[in-house]
Amino acid sequence: MTDDDIRPARAVDALAVKAVTDMAYRHYIARIGVVPQPMAADHMAKYGYEVVERRVDGPYDRIHYRKRLD
Repeated sequence: MTDDDIRPARAVDALAVKAVTDMAYRHYIARIGVVPQPMAADHMAKYGYEVVERRVDGPYDRIHYRKRLD
């Protein structure tokens, strides 16, 4: 890997980052009885998005975002 292969994360990367984080920490939910902090982090907030709705019914959270127009 060279420096040319490394780039800053972009908004389109947030869903992939969340997927990797969820896979890495999901097994801890049963062990510790709560959702680990990295899984609850708002990955899209870094890129100017805000949470419009968060549904936690069922086995997975459903989070809907919109771009802030500041």
